[in-house]
Amino acid sequence: MNNSGFMALLISVILVAGMGAKAEEAGSPVEQYKQERLGKPAYERFLYAQEILVQSQDAAVLHEAVQDVVRYAANRDEDEAALLAIEAAIPRLPPDGDTYREAVLARGKMLTRLGRREEAETLFQEAIQKQWKHALWRYSESLIENDAMAEACRLEWERIAGIETYRHYRGEEESLEIFLTLLRLMKHGKPDSLAAVEVSHKLENHTDRPEYVKIARALCMAEDGYIPEALALLNELDRGLSETKTHREYKHIPLYQASILFKEGRDYPPAEAAFLEFIARNEGKDSKIIASALRLARDIEMVLENRKKMDEFASFVIHSPWFQNEETQKKLTDDNKAEIYDMQQMGLAWSGDFDASVQVARMVAEKYPHSLAGQNCMMNHALYLGYHDGKPEESIRLLNEILRQADNEMLIAHIRVVLAETAMKKKNYGEALEHLQDALDQIPLREKGSHAGYRKEIEAKIDEVIRLKAGK
Repeated sequence: MNNSGFMALLISVILVAGMGAKAEEAGSPVEQYKQERLGKPAYERFLYAQEILVQSQDAAVLHEAVQDVVRYAANRDEDEAALLAIEAAIPRLPPDGDTYREAVLARGKMLTRLGRREEAETLFQEAIQKQWKHALWRYSESLIENDAMAEACRLEWERIAGIETYRHYRGEEESLEIFLTLLRLMKHGKPDSLAAVEVSHKLENHTDRPEYVKIARALCMAEDGYIPEALALLNELDRGLSETKTHREYKHIPLYQASILFKEGRDYPPAEAAFLEFIARNEGKDSKIIASALRLARDIEMVLENRKKMDEFASFVIHSPWFQNEETQKKLTDDNKAEIYDMQQMGLAWSGDFDASVQVARMVAEKYPHSLAGQNCMMNHALYLGYHDGKPEESIRLLNEILRQADNEMLIAHIRVVLAETAMKKKNYGEALEHLQDALDQIPLREKGSHAGYRKEIEAKIDEVIRLKAGK
């Protein structure tokens, strides 16, 4: 078999750390809810969560169901039904507790979807003024999912720049790297948009924060394609900040430089030097460094043609003295390690080095089997067996094993697409359509970035199968 099918399916699962996630006791009501939800497609998850919001009295279960109706509502009718269900559940939650606040914020997200922006804006701003724990994040998510990406970028800039309204939500070690990711999502969704016009020009009036304004200007220039000019501006700013080394952004300028250069993928030695300088300026902050490395890798992954560059960066991180240091290894979590290796094997595959890729994938699957990255590597190993080694039966066996355990929509979607590919080879077009529709049902309509791109790929595959079935 050739590798075209293997490459078409080789897409990594996006790993996002949940805010305040807690392990649940086996057999608890919320665990029972999650088990019942397991394996259901997006629409059925929505209906199940809607039903639970009417019936349940358990705060933890209601919290989970609230998140699900927001996540899986796919059209205006479902948005309206979700809003009514959330409003009905709120009075049954402990007043002003965390679950109550999350439900109120979820109501704000649904109001935004339904075009009631003024009500939503009032709700979010009141919650922000009260300093509710996740108020700003839910506000940002609401902007992102409704394609107000430029507003989301400016909001993130204001948070990190320390604008008074949002200062409470700025962490001590945080930088403008999320701002940069949001810029890239904006450009990914609307390639013809100009970041400078929509974002940085509208921040120029913050004359009391010149360093942050310059960084925004530079990052917007980079995303608009003016790489040399952006790097020159960052170099100029870095020289100024290096005189005192007291500004919080002094520690982050090399990260922006590295991110731009690695994404550009043309000049690796300066990119590596910049990231090593970032590590040096943040010595001892290993969690921060690995989080930034993983974000950078995911930013590279965002664009299909950039994925073959992922292994350059991931391999550089893995072989760096910092990562190989015994003390660093003790401080990093298994999920951290599994994910960076997962990024490496993905990049190797996209670069055409399948043998090296599968060696890494096997190692991650064996060493970190319970991590999401481990399951992703097991899936890619299965793909390799089927498409490269010509062992379709073993490949399908492994994929079904993963499918029995999986609760990640993207992972389930990938496996369903593989099964559809297998059915297509046998000219079982009806079966292929069922698998592809199930794959499509796994991915909520409002997902952004590579998830949204994958939906389009599945939709194109469905069109292809329909043509084949019709004999065209």
